[in-house]
Amino acid sequence: MLFPVIWASNPTVSNSSVTVQYCRPTTAAINVTLFPNQQWNGNVYSESGSYITKLLNSKGCDSIIVTNVTVLKGTLQGKFTVEAGKQVWFSSGNLQYQAKAEIGDSVHVVIGDTMARGIWRFAEHQYDIVGKSNIFLLKEYQGWIDLFAFGTSGYNGKYPYLISTTGTDYTTTNLNTDVNYDWGMYNSISNGGNHYGLWFTPTYSHMQYILFSRPRATMLHSVGTVENVRGLILLPDDWMTPESVSFTPQASNYTINKYSANEWNIMESQGAVFLPSAGYRSATVAPTFYPDYIQYWTATASNTSAYRLYMDNGASANYTANTIFQTGTNYYGRAVRLVRWVQ
Repeated sequence: MLFPVIWASNPTVSNSSVTVQYCRPTTAAINVTLFPNQQWNGNVYSESGSYITKLLNSKGCDSIIVTNVTVLKGTLQGKFTVEAGKQVWFSSGNLQYQAKAEIGDSVHVVIGDTMARGIWRFAEHQYDIVGKSNIFLLKEYQGWIDLFAFGTSGYNGKYPYLISTTGTDYTTTNLNTDVNYDWGMYNSISNGGNHYGLWFTPTYSHMQYILFSRPRATMLHSVGTVENVRGLILLPDDWMTPESVSFTPQASNYTINKYSANEWNIMESQGAVFLPSAGYRSATVAPTFYPDYIQYWTATASNTSAYRLYMDNGASANYTANTIFQTGTNYYGRAVRLVRWVQ
């Protein structure tokens, strides 16, 4: 729409000439992808959407700027190369599941836009772990769990609270082959964009590449302790240690790289990832919880087992490409950390 702008050469004289010009608004669109709490032009956007700003241009006409914002909820900003030419972002915490809410129904959307039982989320902090409560494998349990048997996304009856000790009762295929069994591909994660298909489980080769094959790999990982929780620290490809903290690659024990919550916030703001020692659990009606172990599923199956990132319960900080990846029985519950492709 055109808007008239009128200039009078002498508004007090009746026969004055009047010049009428039409003012055409100008518009521009900007597409911005942001991480949670990241600023853009002095603003912090908490939700994705289109935001309109109106200004005046040099002719006094409206200048309309449409900022199309995509907020990558639940996403850490560090980029990790997982194969030549491909990078991922890690989720902001370990995967957690609640089968039943204390009040009302607990449901979420899955592939096919149907509803499924329970709520999935990422832990509030990278160092948060559930611990012994993982033994409560009940569909009526109102608490949270963060240890899962392989491929128990909820698809095809493979629920997170499945307690069978028969390996063939679980998927025996790679999660990146049949993505319905992948927790992140099949489910919407409530604080991770709340839509299915955004996240996925890294494969054995992805994790191997991060730890041992990408450029500067030997300088970008180590054991460490955050808020008194032991774990494995992974640093992004372009890592530069902030001046206010320190980092020793491949440290010989868990106390060398030790961080308070505030210190870890500084590390995390630069993209650092922490895989806490969430432990693991057995199956059966009365599961046993084994604390302190670092055990994380990859997407790579091996018959009725699957490859896991594995470190013992803290007795040793040493690991190699041959020892840190092992197969594990698929019905044992282990931690899950999801990733998403860099856009």
